[in-house]
Amino acid sequence: MRLFTTSLWVACRHSGKKLLCLLCILAVCGLLGYAALGALDTEPPGPVQIALVNEDSDPLSRMAVRMVVGQDRLDSMFEVHPVTREEADAGGFGAVITIPDGFLAGVLNGSNPSPVVEVHAANPLEAVWVRQMARTGAEYLTLAQLCVYTVQEGVGYGEGLAPGQYTLLLADVNLEAMRAILERDSLLGESPLSATGGLSLPAYYLAALFPVLVLCYAFFYQPTVASLRCFSSLCGRKLALFGAAWLHLFLLMLFPTALLFWLGERSAQMAAVWLLLGALLGTASLLLLLLFRRRTASAVGCLLVSAGLGFCSGGFLPLGLMPPAFSRIAPFTVTGQARVLASTLLGEPVTGTGVLQAVGMTVCFLLFCGFLWRRGER
Repeated sequence: MRLFTTSLWVACRHSGKKLLCLLCILAVCGLLGYAALGALDTEPPGPVQIALVNEDSDPLSRMAVRMVVGQDRLDSMFEVHPVTREEADAGGFGAVITIPDGFLAGVLNGSNPSPVVEVHAANPLEAVWVRQMARTGAEYLTLAQLCVYTVQEGVGYGEGLAPGQYTLLLADVNLEAMRAILERDSLLGESPLSATGGLSLPAYYLAALFPVLVLCYAFFYQPTVASLRCFSSLCGRKLALFGAAWLHLFLLMLFPTALLFWLGERSAQMAAVWLLLGALLGTASLLLLLLFRRRTASAVGCLLVSAGLGFCSGGFLPLGLMPPAFSRIAPFTVTGQARVLASTLLGEPVTGTGVLQAVGMTVCFLLFCGFLWRRGER
């Protein structure tokens, strides 16, 4: 026990100077990030301006366009302006949707002429939004066509009906199907930019980049861990010195993460999350230091691994703006789990699944660290 406490005290004293350097780096990065985010326009963006050019001569098509434009609940997302081709070419719109001639008739007879969607590449976020809207509209239009085809089968494709009555029947069914589809709240919706929920953008980046920066500079503690490991191989007290190495990193990680705890709710539940975050980052740091034994390799390895994991877990761009594959990868990265815990400290609701995943990852890392520690002594 005396060897453990003495080793822990010496390790904390030697690594404490490196911790002060890390805190200074985090403070500088925080000030730069605060200044950068403060310079951004915090006003919420207005709705996307979309020009709708309807070249279909069918009166029912124009009626359907007026019905779509009249969806008041979508006004906060986009504004649709029925315009002529000349007005659309004049510019000023985030996107231009052109409905070709014979579009409605094509929906009824199955030829399916496609509307043309042109997006303004100067605004990538609006372009992504318009593309998603067009994709969603195409999916629901297909459902409307299925309704029409079902009615066609039910009436024997017009047997016993005059051609005019049959056309009106199909048009009425199509419009009713489109009306029901457009009234569904699940058609389009607003979602916060945060990948973990409703955090503001500065809070999201604080939660996402904080673990990345902490792991980036884990190589500061390489000399202390290497000395404890060397002493462990000489004296044979493996468990005591391994515990001192892990515990001193755990205590060191509590200092920078205390900022997140202070900014949050500061309750007993949040204190447990704070301790879990420190344990996860401390164990991950020890694992990196055991994998990269030399100081130069440790520095390069920590920087590359933390930057790569940070990119995959949404540390540099919210996961909602990245391909879906990254959302599936993020829970399996230490930076992704640390981001979830940091977001919880900043106000996100606590989820049992997130806590269990972080605990499981910490335990697995700790067991692997023990294996590497014993193997390095042979």
